[in-house]
Amino acid sequence: MNRLQGASRRWGWIASGISATLLVLGGCATIPTSGPVQAGPAEAAPDEDVLPIPPEIPEYDAVGLVGGFLKASAAGVGGDYSDVRDYLYGDAVQDWDPTAHVTIYGAGDFTPVWDDQSLTVTYSFPVVATLDDQGRMTEAPSGTRTAVTFGVTSVLGSRWRISSLDDGIIISEANFRLVYRPVVLDFASRDGDVIVPDLRWLPRNNIATFATLALISGPSAWLDDAVETGFAPTASLEVVAVPLSDGRATVALASGSVVSAADRSLALEEITYTLEALPEVRDVVVTVGGLPIGGDGSVSLSEAPVPSLEAAAIVSGRIGVWAGDQVLVPALGGLVPTEAHDIALSYDGVTVAMLLGESEMVTATIPSGLVAIEDAGSTVSTLATTTVLEGTDLVSPSFDREGWVWTAEAQGQGALIAVAPGGDSVRLPIAGAEGRDIDAVAVSPDGARVAVLSREGGLWRLGVLGLVRAEDGTPTLAGEPLDIGVGIGESAAIEWVGGQVVAVLGVSEPGETPTLALVTVGGRTESIAAIPDAVALAARSGGSSIVLVTRDGSLYVRSSSGWARVDSTASFTSLAFSG
Repeated sequence: MNRLQGASRRWGWIASGISATLLVLGGCATIPTSGPVQAGPAEAAPDEDVLPIPPEIPEYDAVGLVGGFLKASAAGVGGDYSDVRDYLYGDAVQDWDPTAHVTIYGAGDFTPVWDDQSLTVTYSFPVVATLDDQGRMTEAPSGTRTAVTFGVTSVLGSRWRISSLDDGIIISEANFRLVYRPVVLDFASRDGDVIVPDLRWLPRNNIATFATLALISGPSAWLDDAVETGFAPTASLEVVAVPLSDGRATVALASGSVVSAADRSLALEEITYTLEALPEVRDVVVTVGGLPIGGDGSVSLSEAPVPSLEAAAIVSGRIGVWAGDQVLVPALGGLVPTEAHDIALSYDGVTVAMLLGESEMVTATIPSGLVAIEDAGSTVSTLATTTVLEGTDLVSPSFDREGWVWTAEAQGQGALIAVAPGGDSVRLPIAGAEGRDIDAVAVSPDGARVAVLSREGGLWRLGVLGLVRAEDGTPTLAGEPLDIGVGIGESAAIEWVGGQVVAVLGVSEPGETPTLALVTVGGRTESIAAIPDAVALAARSGGSSIVLVTRDGSLYVRSSSGWARVDSTASFTSLAFSG
């Protein structure tokens, strides 16, 4: 049994080991459970203030029975669903697996249709997202609907019960937010230095238990080869519970869950970082087979690097630095070639990469002795650059934390190109991307993932891939893309906004305002208005750090009230924080 098979089995039986009662407040849409049976579409009933736990079973109304079951199943999240099974009959009582997946529906028409010939009740739901059995979210394209049919049977001549149904539960978007919580599972980069996040959506009830089970089950498949975990494939808890007492979480791992001393150190780091991020948890105690987990202290994870406050820029024809309140340039040097564009800054804050035209990527060192642009001399020398890559229609470069600079050839190559600090380059084909045009790449701060914007036949796709590296840090493989940001449309640029969100700037005609999508890896997409004529973006960490560059060379920073223009007479061609 491989790790993913073992993960599914461990996750599936957690419901049998946890018993809880949960009060669910009303949401934006509820399942009709009473009133006349409808034969076709109609508007949904208004919300109730409180969703009972469990609703009283409507014994003599088949449609009401199914509606009550849907409410009760949502209320059973995080528990053992014993009350929910009272709605079922026959083999369905034992065969139904509520933990298999979750379908999240939004507002719209979902009136039930009753068929008295087949004795079925069918709902058609507007789907916004789904969760798999490990809490991994997949966002649904706009307009997605799914039909779900329940078979019912009459018991003792008059009472109705559900005799056939699909596995999983169906829950409204509003109730989903009440009973689930986003939890970041913390794994390790291949070099064991930094945390690589894997976002899951887990039941709020017994959250520490669910988070621990998900963590020891391992990373998502798309990320698996790009990260390390200290847990053995057969890792488990001694008892399916992580009790909390006065903010202390006690994790009792079964014997054999970790093997070597180094694995023990890594597993302890993973558990500690993951659980202490929960508001309920103050500290963590971990045992293996009843003994302290120990370890050799060889692993000490840290957060991925955060870019410095200064951004590199091509400004008024020179290399420069934007420090938020002023623009700095070399006193007498730093003139960039007229065809220079799309700058990137390394994490050491010294090296930049940029494109010259469409076919050449160069690197340079930011000169020392910077002065305010107003105080710079009028006589300037040309910035010394080194050509590190020549290609065809290269896309904007992106640095990783180890100093490699990444790009791609836009036209139909379907591959990434990574250039080492010493100048050697490697080419990494993207699985399933043969023949696709690549428009942008951006490496995450942890260096274990890369976001790729690509298109084929007018269809735009944003994916995030795990990066596999050799022991010396050389990239060796780009994994299968995880599609995110469903329906983003034609886009101009992408940037990581911290470790979990990718910002995507849409394309617009002169005078128009493009959209700015904030796409959470493993979550939903939020779209906000940018500013008129925005053509490029940069970001440091968090949504408030986003900076937009306009066609006329102005800068705008995101503020609580929208966007604020940076007061500067300098004209910006390109801007980039580290990464």
